[in-house]
Amino acid sequence: MLPTFYLLDDEGQLQAVTDSTPLIRRFEREHTGGSLIPTDPALAFLNDLIEDYADEWLTKAMFHYRWACPADIAKAAAILPCWRGYSIPDATLSQAGDAFAERQIGRLRYVGSNAVTGPVIEASYRRFLIAFEDHLRNFPYLMGERPGSSDFAVFGQLTSSPSSTRRRGAGARDCPSCHCVDWDDGGPVRFGTQRHRLDFAGPRR
Repeated sequence: MLPTFYLLDDEGQLQAVTDSTPLIRRFEREHTGGSLIPTDPALAFLNDLIEDYADEWLTKAMFHYRWACPADIAKAAAILPCWRGYSIPDATLSQAGDAFAERQIGRLRYVGSNAVTGPVIEASYRRFLIAFEDHLRNFPYLMGERPGSSDFAVFGQLTSSPSSTRRRGAGARDCPSCHCVDWDDGGPVRFGTQRHRLDFAGPRR
């Protein structure tokens, strides 16, 4: 799972820790400066709400666009096994891709993707992209002038699939314009240290 950090547990032993939500909250407690949680209570609530929306709902679109359509299945099956190392023979890569695709397609039902719900997921995803596109015309991040933890949650869903906007798969066909694609190419990762002094909301452009 990504991201994975090796951190000390309560007994001082290194432990593999995943899931960006508890990781960010831990780092917020242990470090100062560059906070991803707005100090304004209203913005903090919206940040948490959008973060949860990305983790619990946008993941359905990510999984659906990766494993519901034949063209995207073929792309995901070819690319995802390379994440563990790409210096392997084609036959081995193809075999791993087929096995991985079979397992993941079988899990579509766990995220609620099927012939009935597929159009609902896609329509919801398009609404999100339209709203996000409009937001990005005025602000570089979901919380305004600097990223919140919600940006990393959304970024993770948009970039974790070969069918994401940046890779021009099925999800990209639903993307309304260039702002979402450009943000998906860098998003919160491009946040520079010189911007740490900026407030979250900032002036509307």
